[in-house]
Amino acid sequence: MQVTKDLESIFKDAKLSDFTIVVGDKEIPVHKVVLSARSPVFAAMLEPHTEEAKTNRVVLEDIDYEVMHELLMYMYSGRSPNIQQMGLELLAAADRFQLPGLKDMADHVLRSGLIVDTACKFLVYADMYNSAELKNEAVKFIAQNINSVIQTDTWAELTRDHGCLVTEIVAHMSSERKPCIGSVSSAASSLHGVSLSSSMSGIEPPTKRIRLLTHE
Repeated sequence: MQVTKDLESIFKDAKLSDFTIVVGDKEIPVHKVVLSARSPVFAAMLEPHTEEAKTNRVVLEDIDYEVMHELLMYMYSGRSPNIQQMGLELLAAADRFQLPGLKDMADHVLRSGLIVDTACKFLVYADMYNSAELKNEAVKFIAQNINSVIQTDTWAELTRDHGCLVTEIVAHMSSERKPCIGSVSSAASSLHGVSLSSSMSGIEPPTKRIRLLTHE
């Protein structure tokens, strides 16, 4: 659409900008009306009584310049040309600035890029930034590829720092009943330090209990 192209041009050329976003040692000239219309976070930031509205600038921490620039490109044009290269970062930024459209785009890119070496990291991000679809896909992928995933460094980090997520993976594997008991045990052992089969050794098989009851 021509309107989209015009807005993208306004962003790139900084025509009639009235606000500055500072990221690191770089400044990005922008327009208050676009920020307020697109993001509830910026809308609140630009209320008349705020310091940002009075000074016409804000310093943003904990975000890279390239990520912020890409996020602003989306806010102006609805496009994110570089999302393939910064999907995780944009997922976090979209959650931070409440941009559900961009968050959905990042979620889709990440789900299509799940591999053994990245699955655990994607799962952590999905859980941290409330991306339900990505989280479900990551849990499913890890469960289906558990023998390979548990050999990665990211699995060790997951078991060390995010035990609840490992529990969810083990629960999914148990509910599916597809992997062998050894795979489930390996995943459980990483979290609890004991094998699933060992923890179940004291449980009497149902058939044995039935025979005892019948005998009585």
